[in-house]
Amino acid sequence: TLMNDVCVLVMSEFGRAADENGPLGTADAKGGVAFCVGGAVQGIWPGVGPIDLENGSFLPPVNDYRDVIMEVLIGHLGISVADAEATFDGFTHTPLGLF
Repeated sequence: TLMNDVCVLVMSEFGRAADENGPLGTADAKGGVAFCVGGAVQGIWPGVGPIDLENGSFLPPVNDYRDVIMEVLIGHLGISVADAEATFDGFTHTPLGLF
């Protein structure tokens, strides 16, 4: 189907704490979020539970954002691993199984 030709990647490097702070908001945190949608996307979900919070407040980073982008470059666009790694000079890709 044509949906297998579609891949939408939405990412943010901005994270928020899972717990409220004094003014009833949430503090900035490390990490972020990525959504990848398309017909060929296999999907990965590491799972999150209360015990997984770092310092009782933050979701720990699970994947490097460069690996997520490289999954799309390699798995969806068909770019070689070497060329994709050259996009992020000095970075070695760890496959995530997204495609």
